[in-house]
Amino acid sequence: MKGFRIHWTAVDADPSLLTPTQNPSGPSGCDRVIHYTAPGKIQTPGFDPSKEYKGNTTCVWRIYGPDGYVIRLHFDNFGVEKSRECQYDHVKVFDGPSTGDDLIATMCGERLPHDEWSKSPNMMVVFYSDGAYNEVGMKARFEAVKASANNETDLPACKGHPSHLTAMSGTILSDFFDGVTEYPNNLNCKWKIDAPKGKVITLTINEFELEYTSGCNYDYLEVLDGISTKAKLLDKLCSVVIEIIPTAPFMGGSRKSSQGKEPKPSDWGLAYGFKQKILNRAVCTDDQFRCGDQHCVSYKFVCDGSDDCSDGTDELACPNSASCGIPAIKPTISNKKIVGGREAIPNSWPWQVSLQFYGEHVCGGSIIHPQWIATASHCFEDARSPRHWIVFAGKHHDNKTDPHQQSRELEAVYMHEGYDIDQVDTDVTLLKLKSPLTMNQYVSTVCLPQTLVPDNTDCMTTGWGDTKHTGSEGLLKQALLPVVNIDQCNSTEYLDGDATDNMICAGFDKGEIDSCQGDSGGPFVCKMNGKWQLQGVTSWGNGCGGKLAA
Repeated sequence: MKGFRIHWTAVDADPSLLTPTQNPSGPSGCDRVIHYTAPGKIQTPGFDPSKEYKGNTTCVWRIYGPDGYVIRLHFDNFGVEKSRECQYDHVKVFDGPSTGDDLIATMCGERLPHDEWSKSPNMMVVFYSDGAYNEVGMKARFEAVKASANNETDLPACKGHPSHLTAMSGTILSDFFDGVTEYPNNLNCKWKIDAPKGKVITLTINEFELEYTSGCNYDYLEVLDGISTKAKLLDKLCSVVIEIIPTAPFMGGSRKSSQGKEPKPSDWGLAYGFKQKILNRAVCTDDQFRCGDQHCVSYKFVCDGSDDCSDGTDELACPNSASCGIPAIKPTISNKKIVGGREAIPNSWPWQVSLQFYGEHVCGGSIIHPQWIATASHCFEDARSPRHWIVFAGKHHDNKTDPHQQSRELEAVYMHEGYDIDQVDTDVTLLKLKSPLTMNQYVSTVCLPQTLVPDNTDCMTTGWGDTKHTGSEGLLKQALLPVVNIDQCNSTEYLDGDATDNMICAGFDKGEIDSCQGDSGGPFVCKMNGKWQLQGVTSWGNGCGGKLAA
């Protein structure tokens, strides 16, 4: 092809182009440019709370307020298809008349949003719907309010949430928490928990997503060892946390940045409870197992299928079964032209599971016990709560029912306490199912490793990830990859020092055969002493089909 040549010249702008037109209808007939003279209303086309909005609709409302004022948007009715991170139908609010201005909020779901405020005299509201599923739509009022140095007094501060908690257990949620909707801007919420005498407070964070910055300078959750903001700071959080155990009643604070940072779909929820204050570490005898909560139980209760430790740690590390790592249906051990691999023989990797969120495949995992799954921590960065997750075993297709499949809900998510969200280090999580899977020739366990796999060993990765048009889309694929020496992997030619000692590096010098998006958390198994051992979980790599991965 010859390409193109373009000549450009700067000329005086047409004055009519500098002033927004008054009534552009837009492709869906609902766009409006509003030069503010008085409070007004905006709504989705033909809004009726008893009917659904039309699909394939885009509405844009640009509100131009007077200098020295800001725009307040109040919702009277709201119902927009709910999805993870509002990726389908949604309402977006911008601090200005274009998408190049700061994004104030992205909203979906059925809960009535808080008021949204601009920081400039102008605001743009965008409604978008696709053609798949519709709700009732939205109806909102706008008004211009005189700008002040600090509008925080006019903004929500976790209204409706009790701030003084004395019950023996309970739940604390960020404002508007539903796992989908963003929390509002400019929040400053505080909770005080009083523990009975002789007890301390436990916090278990089940779902946590705040705007992450080094030092948590914008959005954060603080945990204080006392009832004053001057009490000892136990932790300041804007990343993944497992459990915090303060030694006294505490006050937690959360605020949303008001410095023009672009928000992301974020929310968090935690459960609190009380337990006996442990003055000295319990001394366990030789025939006792120490639980994660420091209590002792007899070894005869370990790996008996029931939680005898309050935190379930007696069922976390159980020995391999005699039948682990031996597929009843023999797999094919080779590659063809995951990315560059081949379709697996159905149910030949019987420990492979699909982790689905809101009915969509997100990650893979491995059955290490009838009630336990090993997977990757980064799969749960955005959704730590067990709700909305379903584990499917015995599958060959990612989006259709298979004859031997089993499904289970999650009871708990145990992210490794050493997981580093920046380095993606110690990227391992254990999932406990609400009920055990039924072991048969289509669903069975993989063995846990007894020794570290040697370099140059050929191992297998499996999953339903992106195939990059190499075939077998939607089917379980497999790829045989050699283990690469970690020092070679860290050379400047490959991962340039990004692989840590907690990682296994695998792949080909030329690339082409690899795992990809959607394979994360899936098994990396090596056949040793006649059995397939789970040496690692699929974590990250240099693109799909790139040189080497971890």
